[in-house]
Amino acid sequence: MVKSETLPGEKVIAEVSPHPLAFSALTVFWTYVFAVGLVGLIYREQIAEWANTMPIFGPFIGPYAPYLVVSILILVPALIYALIKIVWRYLIISFLITVVPPIVYPLIGGEMWWTFPTLMAVGLIAIIGIDLHRRAHKYIITDRRIIFLYNGLFKKTRRDIVYSRISDLIMEKTFLGKIFNFGNIIPISQASMGMGEDLSALTVDGGVGGKGVGVGGAVTGARGVNVPRSRSFYILYGVPHPEKIYDAIIEGFKSSEEAPYLKKILEKMEEGRKL
Repeated sequence: MVKSETLPGEKVIAEVSPHPLAFSALTVFWTYVFAVGLVGLIYREQIAEWANTMPIFGPFIGPYAPYLVVSILILVPALIYALIKIVWRYLIISFLITVVPPIVYPLIGGEMWWTFPTLMAVGLIAIIGIDLHRRAHKYIITDRRIIFLYNGLFKKTRRDIVYSRISDLIMEKTFLGKIFNFGNIIPISQASMGMGEDLSALTVDGGVGGKGVGVGGAVTGARGVNVPRSRSFYILYGVPHPEKIYDAIIEGFKSSEEAPYLKKILEKMEEGRKL
């Protein structure tokens, strides 16, 4: 496979894929979803009985208490993850698998408790899908460029960046990466490929209302910071032994810089022979 991706005379320095723990945050989340579904399936009757003992609202929410508890246990962590990572799709998916099934299943003649096996199935499928997603990444470092390959089930991408186009090279490790020795290497191109933006915003509003009359106002302030970040198939994401890969890229970068000068020296030597 590597030979088909490289040019004649191009030397492959390293070929790596993401570490098995590179996507551990997602794996932990979907394992948690599976566990919550399992607990809900086992203890749904006990939760409903406990809710029935609550004063005033107990008899009304009792039958639905297991689904409310499970929804809260999944949606709150999903919301926190979405706010930290600025990725909303997991919150949307969590809403769809916790709120929609208890409503839809009875409408189509099913049982409401099918929600819990659904959560377990979605969690298990997601865990398998994450590992397949990880295996679909491949990074090839040569003496001329870095090749980023992603061959997923629904998407195939390739990015090539030659060393002469790299303006900066950043290596980072998370706490887990420091323990198990894996991390991200982000090549920043001259077109700022590999950069993202973190935005913090503060909104303050107020209003005064009367009979038929209202006055309101709002003040919003925002501040953005450019940070090295990109999709996993556009950077070397979660690669094992990142220091070695970083050094290999630096060596390739030096070789690419030295090549034009060596070529000029050889041309001068050829001219000298002709004289």
